[in-house]
Amino acid sequence: MKETVPKINKEELLDYSNNAFWYHTIKISDEVKTLGVFDHEEYLLRYGFPESLEGKTVLDVGCADGFFAFEFEKRGAQSVLAVDTNKFDGQVAISPSSSKEELYKEKYKKVYLQNSKFIELAQKLGLNKVHHILILKKLLNSNIEYKNLSIYDLKKLNKKFDLVFCGSLIQHLKNPIEAVEQLRNVCRDACIIENNVFELPKLFYWINIIPNLKNRLLTYYGDSGGTFFHFHPETFRKLLLACGFKKVNIYSRFKMMNKKYKYKTSHVIYHCKV
Repeated sequence: MKETVPKINKEELLDYSNNAFWYHTIKISDEVKTLGVFDHEEYLLRYGFPESLEGKTVLDVGCADGFFAFEFEKRGAQSVLAVDTNKFDGQVAISPSSSKEELYKEKYKKVYLQNSKFIELAQKLGLNKVHHILILKKLLNSNIEYKNLSIYDLKKLNKKFDLVFCGSLIQHLKNPIEAVEQLRNVCRDACIIENNVFELPKLFYWINIIPNLKNRLLTYYGDSGGTFFHFHPETFRKLLLACGFKKVNIYSRFKMMNKKYKYKTSHVIYHCKV
């Protein structure tokens, strides 16, 4: 049974959607939409999600503000569990090197302070902190479930899901192999993974005619700017196979606009079967 949501006026919603920090662009009402860094609605067809998820259990790993979790619910999923974690603000999954931890604390402290301005709205909804997915769950009258859980600890769920989705998270983790193994272990049937990749300059077009070389490429950034590894698409596909998926296809490749910094990032969608 869905709970009754306290009345929040349009001005409050506009202030919240326009002035909090948002990763996802999410429609709250016909007149209110969050100002996310990315607008995934424009790219949904690129992901290859089933039109209907009726009767399916879904796990959204690294859910951030919850755009995909709410989308899976719209598609009729029997249940949707969204997980994410951050020891600084409980919302965005990161895995910083110890040498960069202070930088990350400062970064997420700014996000936390920006969002904390909307504590009164959260309290009206019965929450004791500004946590976007929990607030949106109330505002959208949604039945999705949320858990504060790291991708490295998915085994603690002690459950498998019909569909597992992980969006733009792997490149932010210093242990991508362990993370992918965790995704495989909680997957009953299908896993869809979105990964940011690097593209070779046209100068290196010859890489495609050298046998197997393109399957062994990645770039390492440490965690400068929040990224550890960018894999060549074929390299990451082989990693997925090595971690236990029986079949892995590259479903699509596209560039998505980062609306905060005004540049496009390269994305690859992988469809994996167990």
